[in-house]
Amino acid sequence: MCGITGLVGARAGDRALLEQMTRTLEHRGPDDEGYAHDSVAALGMRRLSIIDVAHGQQPYTDESGSIQVVFNGEIYNHHELRTSLLAAGHVLASGADGEVIAHLYEDDPDGFMHQLDGMFAIAIVDRQRGRLVLVRDRWGKKPLLYAQAGSTLAFASEMRALLCCPFIDRAEDEDAIEAYLTLGYMPQATTALRSVRKVPPGHVLHADLDLSTVTCTPWWQPRIEPDASLTMDEAVARTEELLLAAVRKRLESERPLGVFLSGGVDSSLIAAAAVRTSSGPVHTFSIGFADPAFDETAHAEQVARVLGTRHTTYRADELLGDVIASLPQVLDQPFADSSTVPTLLLAQMARAQAVVALGGDGGDELFGGYVRYRAAPALQRAQGVPGLFALARAARPVTARVLGARRSTRLHDALTSHSSLLSRYLEVMALDPSAPSRAAAAAFADAWRQQPGLDLRLRPRLVDLMTYLPDDILLKGDLATMAASLELRSPLLDRDVTDFALTLPEPLLLSDGGKPVLKRLARQWIPGFDADRPKMGFGIPLPLLLAGAGAQLPGATPAQQWAQLRLDQWRATWLASGGADARR
Repeated sequence: MCGITGLVGARAGDRALLEQMTRTLEHRGPDDEGYAHDSVAALGMRRLSIIDVAHGQQPYTDESGSIQVVFNGEIYNHHELRTSLLAAGHVLASGADGEVIAHLYEDDPDGFMHQLDGMFAIAIVDRQRGRLVLVRDRWGKKPLLYAQAGSTLAFASEMRALLCCPFIDRAEDEDAIEAYLTLGYMPQATTALRSVRKVPPGHVLHADLDLSTVTCTPWWQPRIEPDASLTMDEAVARTEELLLAAVRKRLESERPLGVFLSGGVDSSLIAAAAVRTSSGPVHTFSIGFADPAFDETAHAEQVARVLGTRHTTYRADELLGDVIASLPQVLDQPFADSSTVPTLLLAQMARAQAVVALGGDGGDELFGGYVRYRAAPALQRAQGVPGLFALARAARPVTARVLGARRSTRLHDALTSHSSLLSRYLEVMALDPSAPSRAAAAAFADAWRQQPGLDLRLRPRLVDLMTYLPDDILLKGDLATMAASLELRSPLLDRDVTDFALTLPEPLLLSDGGKPVLKRLARQWIPGFDADRPKMGFGIPLPLLLAGAGAQLPGATPAQQWAQLRLDQWRATWLASGGADARR
């Protein structure tokens, strides 16, 4: 795991700037640093050493030295790839997983990424072909941003490194800010600055070293292709096989490793799979708060007892103030997912015992865990049904008891509207459902249209896979864990697991209160597991966060207040001061 940086063009020879950019990412890689640069192209990296700790220094090269690579992430099938490369006559200098990238690129410069099973952000300088190649993994587990200003292109794992570059324009992207204030995150390729863009998940950027041509195109995109012939028994058996393999691959580490365990379906399955595949004891970690509405530690401890893990429960209430105060430095872009706070706390505490953690990200989006997915078919059928207004009004007391007041209100509004399903879905996802922004609507519409012919009822899931998952869930996990110099691995986002999950038909996503395949597997693996317990999420009371931060925005919801506070503090920390006070 690393932080990577680079410069191509006029400023490539500026070694001092390259080092300054790279050292802002020391939290991502506290163990080592490496550079390769000349007057045309420069690469930098900070390393968190996990595989082949004694060797594996970056940048990597091919045998000729004309291909140079820096890389952030893990390649889980590197042993198989190494075997085939050695058989083909390649010479590899270390046992590091990322070294295979240079040689795969050498043999297949335009399609090598399809052979990689892992999470990655890759930068390659190819001097023979005269180009820079930036590649991001299929789901966007690892971030990668870039900015082109005149005769220089800069890239980095985080915005803070790019803000070292005096040639990058600090003008805000008003559309992206508008979308952020609706969603709580920056969707798709946008960032808070017009001059800085993300390499989207599953995309590759090619740039001539003279910057005469710069293109960013998809190399992979999710396709939902339901297999109606799949039975529940077949789906559970196949998921079991693939998940065990995914966890087994992610247990490789020369540094201490554990599992984040909330006691919910997804993290409990990961812990159970780790127990089934590990050759030694499994360490699990959970975090709790005084407010029982946001505390799942009793459930996590019960799962840990059944599985026999070495479990640690952290209590975090007294540390909240310090973590909230650190957010302006941790978040170098506006980001309003309040669960960043407990994730950051858990990562900081677990780092005393582990350098690598496995988590359950991706389970809801891939296996049908959200209530909103189950509402989509009903919404589609309900549009325009006579008497629906009266029925919805009469049902509100019941839905309020079952779903809670907030969800009940949204469901009532959706059922009594004749708006399109996409519009209703945006309102469900918005911080303020009464005023979703044009920019957020455009981002959702772009994802909505990506797979022509897909059943309308499955499109909300596709939108989540292309926006909410990479731009909120995975970004949160990366920022919070990397701030603590801890690597987070997500077995449910394994290449084979996700390929299979995208074939699940609607009944195997929405029955049994949602996520039926994972629930059945959890019941099989964990005796006495309560798979029907209401989903809590990994959150913390927003009023408590707002009180600790002193936020005030009269008339706004707590979620809107939190988003505005994060934006204001980002501006003060990273723009007004040029970021100098917040750089690590």
